[in-house]
Formats: sequence, C-alpha cells, structure tokens
Amino acid sequence: MNLKHAHHVTLISNLKRHRYSPSHGGLICPECNQLTEYSHPISLQALKVFRLIDRTNLLSLPYLNISDALLLEMKTLLGTTVRYWVDKEIRSNTFMERLERLD
Repeated sequence: MNLKHAHHVTLISNLKRHRYSPSHGGLICPECNQLTEYSHPISLQALKVFRLIDRTNLLSLPYLNISDALLLEMKTLLGTTVRYWVDKEIRSNTFMERLERLD
C-alpha cells in the first residue's frame, strides 16, 4: 500500500469520511468515493501504522505493539489490495491464517 501517492487529505480530523481504495492507490476523499464501488473504511490508527511502516526500517517492525483489532483491520486492507491487483484469492493467505489458529 503506497500512501505517498494517495489522494491528499487536508483535514485528518475528517478521516472518518475518507476511505481506502486499492484501485485508487490509497486514501480517497468522499467526492472520489462516489466514483468508485471498491473502497473500505480505514481507521486513523491503521493509517498511522501504515505510514510508520512506509517510513521505517523493516527490522524494527517486530517491536510494534499493535492491538489484535488493529492488526485484523490492517490484514483485511492488505488482503483486499492483493486480491484487487491479483484478481483472485491467494491460497497462501488462507494457509497462513490456518497456521496462526493452531497456535
């Protein structure tokens, strides 16, 4: 997810009205949302973590303290992005989720 190329959001306080669109490459405003049928809500917390990941050395990521709910939201957004661009369900995602449930 490359948020650098996302639609410019001027007021982060209005994020509740903004959505994430894989087809548009990131955040979209309410006006752009009317032009697409494939968008998802995104929380401010998820946006902050995605931006941090984009700007951070990947070796420091294991030290992030993310709630289960936020992790699920981010996995869902990333999964929808992969499905959009690949245009099919990735079986390895399902396999990895099954392995996680075994823990």
